[in-house]
Amino acid sequence: MKIYFSTLMVLLIISMTGCESNNSNEENPQNLPIEIIGISPESAPANSLVTINGTNFNPDISNQITVGGTTVDIVSITPNQIVFRVPIALSSGIVVLNVNGTEYSGPQFTYQQSWQVSTFAGTNISGFADGLLNDARFSSPNKMTIDSNDNIYVIDGNRIRKITPDGIVTTVAGNGNSGTMDGPALDVPLTLYGITVNENDEVIFSDQNCLKKLSGGFVTTIAGNPNETGLTDGMGLSARLAPTSLTHDPTGNIYFIQFYVAFGDHPRCVRKLAPNGYVSTITTSTLIASLPRGITYAPDGFLYMTNEWSFTILKINPQSGSTTIFAGQTDVSSCNDGQGTSATFGYPYGIAANAQNELFFINNGCTSIDKISSTGYVSAFANAFIPGATSNPNYHTGVNGYADGLAWTAQFYQPTYLDVASNGDIFISDTGNHCIRRIRFE
Repeated sequence: MKIYFSTLMVLLIISMTGCESNNSNEENPQNLPIEIIGISPESAPANSLVTINGTNFNPDISNQITVGGTTVDIVSITPNQIVFRVPIALSSGIVVLNVNGTEYSGPQFTYQQSWQVSTFAGTNISGFADGLLNDARFSSPNKMTIDSNDNIYVIDGNRIRKITPDGIVTTVAGNGNSGTMDGPALDVPLTLYGITVNENDEVIFSDQNCLKKLSGGFVTTIAGNPNETGLTDGMGLSARLAPTSLTHDPTGNIYFIQFYVAFGDHPRCVRKLAPNGYVSTITTSTLIASLPRGITYAPDGFLYMTNEWSFTILKINPQSGSTTIFAGQTDVSSCNDGQGTSATFGYPYGIAANAQNELFFINNGCTSIDKISSTGYVSAFANAFIPGATSNPNYHTGVNGYADGLAWTAQFYQPTYLDVASNGDIFISDTGNHCIRRIRFE
């Protein structure tokens, strides 16, 4: 009887031990062989998610993924899948899983360069503070310009802020109050309507009925009279102006939009301040009659100007004044890509050109940033995708928000103006998000 009982106990213990061993294998897949079967997709840009498919992955132990020797962030792990996020500027290479010091090699991953949006200076918190990059605060960044050294000057309320290429933000003019006065730059009140730089990288800006220069820490009036508006050509202070947006050409000419005069029936027009100080009117074309907003000088020698309320972009010859509709359709507000005047967009705002004669503009009616190629084709460029919005491949629209990442799906909130740096980076005043955003191909 004792022998029989002892035998039963031994069998029971063996049986229980076997069950525990099987349960342990099911709950601890690390005891089973790990295998990488493949990845999907095998090629992708930054901020994309890549899935590693395989067997016996374990989220409860130390896992590390490298691509071409660079460690990437793991988003999630299940027994059959590991998902990682592609970092910016990742090198192409073999995907390797390191589990507690043991490496398992997978297939090759190929990195795709793409346009990426990031927050360059400030945050989506309104305020006023100088500082480095995201320590700085902006209230309502608006019109901007970039000098030959890639310093950014941006209008922020009644102040002019400067952002160096390495992201140091300082206030260079304006005491924060509205008004108009010459004197030490940080002590004077300003009423700011536009900004650019001249051939010497001096900041030129439009104030109340005049153009002013910021140089050597002082603000001085160089054209017009702050106390008298009008449309009178002439030398410097004898001219009468009502300037808003500005741009410049390589020879030192400053071009500006004039669209509001308090008294009298004056046409909206484009005017020029020559290097010798003479103000002249280039064009009073009736095509400019519907709230002109942004203006830029392009490498092809023409001026391009956005007409917000007529939904068009005008092309202006600065020598002859000849003005034509370059893109968009008068009084047609929609969101369709296309060649020149076959394209449609809504409420265009700021506009800028790069060295390749490509134009970028804020398309407020479609909540997007659009691009016009050097051959004149208009297409969505950033903040332009709502899944399932339409089956029309030429139609695009975006959504207001705040999200960095791939340009196509990144989000802005009421962006207004933009400019292009010498390396092709695009900087945008994201006014509703109180910050400066950057779009870079990387």
